[in-house]
Amino acid sequence: MDIAARPDLLTKYGSGNFGVWTEDEFGLPAFRYTANQTTDPRAVTDVRPGILNPTEHIHQVGNDRIIAIASNYGHVRVRQDEGSPKFLNDFDPEMNQFGGGLGYLTDGEELLSTYYDGSNTGFDRTFGIGYYRKKIASRNYAVDQVIHAPFGDDPVLISQVTVCNHKDAPATLRWVEYWGCQPFQFSFRSALEGTYGKRTQTEWRRDMGRRFGHHVTRIAGGRGLLDTKNFSGRAANEEATWERTKAILKASPNGFYKPIEDLRPGTDFESLEVPQTFLVSLDGAASGLSSDSASFFGAGGAANPTSLK
Repeated sequence: MDIAARPDLLTKYGSGNFGVWTEDEFGLPAFRYTANQTTDPRAVTDVRPGILNPTEHIHQVGNDRIIAIASNYGHVRVRQDEGSPKFLNDFDPEMNQFGGGLGYLTDGEELLSTYYDGSNTGFDRTFGIGYYRKKIASRNYAVDQVIHAPFGDDPVLISQVTVCNHKDAPATLRWVEYWGCQPFQFSFRSALEGTYGKRTQTEWRRDMGRRFGHHVTRIAGGRGLLDTKNFSGRAANEEATWERTKAILKASPNGFYKPIEDLRPGTDFESLEVPQTFLVSLDGAASGLSSDSASFFGAGGAANPTSLK
């Protein structure tokens, strides 16, 4: 049966508790995610906590070089596998790191955020072929944000934003966009430490990402920021856990893991040299730049950054 000739079939097959299939302006199938996962018990998946929480559903966008994991909460995490598999921008609220792709529109009084916390009924999320689209509207303003990767081999994501003023008078607005740069590596060493230690592999991997220092500089004539990362070394407790893990595997190998052999020079279980990341405004110089996420988000978190007040 020709689905293109029967667009109603898109909504009849595959739609469910989380949203509906539709056809976008390109004539391609797209999924409108309509569930409020913060309150709907049907959105809960009973899994052991890891890089995804039990109410998080994801979509992928990317090109030949790079992939981004788009969350129903509005943020995206960029995956990069050269050197070792890793996220370049972890979602780690304890460190005021919230992935990336979050935008904030403010006139000094009203705030629209493209982070989904379940409180705004005018929030629309679409998982499309090659893109993630977020729309949010109030009586006065509307924001349409599309995150996609350009076709080809360029290791970049593009965030395209359209802002509308519905008032009868001009408005002075500021658009603030956030992209984090704390890495999260899918380290095999951390997986082993989590198997035989007291902490989970996710905790070990996150701890490793927190041990990268950041040197941020301005680039492109004030249009953007460049982040260079440096690994500060492992904590003493991790080194002790690693030695215990190797001793356990040597004494009691099993069908899944064998004793850890010394690695050849130049090889490791993860990347200690993580690539630089950058953020650039393509259509004009930014009016302000900051790399202080703790001061920006404050007690308000991703949904309502304190500094925007």
